[in-house]
Amino acid sequence: MSRKKIKTGVKGSPPWMTTYGDMITQVLVFFILLFTLSDINVVKFSSYFENMKKPPVILDEEQLRRVMLELADLSEKEGLGDLIGMEIDEKGLKISLTESLMFRSGEARILPAALPLLDRIADMLNKLPNEMMIEGHTDNIPIHTKQFPSNWELSMFRAVNMLKYLVEVQGIAPSRVSAAGYGEHRPVASNDTPEGRAQNRRVVLVVMRQKIELKPDKEENGENKAQAETGADQDSAAVVREAEEEESSPEAEENSLKKAEEEIIPQGEKVTDPQDQIQEVGNE
Repeated sequence: MSRKKIKTGVKGSPPWMTTYGDMITQVLVFFILLFTLSDINVVKFSSYFENMKKPPVILDEEQLRRVMLELADLSEKEGLGDLIGMEIDEKGLKISLTESLMFRSGEARILPAALPLLDRIADMLNKLPNEMMIEGHTDNIPIHTKQFPSNWELSMFRAVNMLKYLVEVQGIAPSRVSAAGYGEHRPVASNDTPEGRAQNRRVVLVVMRQKIELKPDKEENGENKAQAETGADQDSAAVVREAEEEESSPEAEENSLKKAEEEIIPQGEKVTDPQDQIQEVGNE
């Protein structure tokens, strides 16, 4: 008779699980080794936690929206319509002024009729501490003149002329303003239609967002370091003070006398009183 094979109910783990477990164990040991070899700066670590308690980065969204609403009211009163555009994006408040409102075709000199509008815009911007970028843009129709060999020069000169007017006439700080010319390379509409090209010929005044960056201050780090050093000095002084108090206490003096007697008198010998010795001699 052939023996029947007895099937057990318990099966072993699949082969891949053993390899996977070994790999996870090695990764765990590797990270434990990295942690033990790392040098943790307690002062810097605590300063990072203090910074986490501070409010998040604040963007001046409300101020930009307030200026945009004022410009929208001004545009409605003056009947500017599509000649001026406004939007807020990740860079800040963008005020777009079309070519027909600001310049003659192929020229960079600001029209006298546009100066009152620039004065009103400058009055609003002077109330803000934000930095500003003036961008010049054109369509894709080439220009070849003695003054403007290409659209690069035309867009740049238009931006610079607006910058100079805001700085020299309206008194905006030069450190707050910069200019850039992009030519036809950043269109907002298609250049295949006259309407699209008219939208692309523009000057954009960008009021940059003002960010409050949360970086560890050097002075705070110095104060934390000084506090840590002061705390260490206080701890060491307290230890020395406790040791001196223990040495000056009566219990410490008694213990020191007992220790001295044990060192002078060998263990096991009996110390007799001199009066007892005189009494023993008299009895003899």
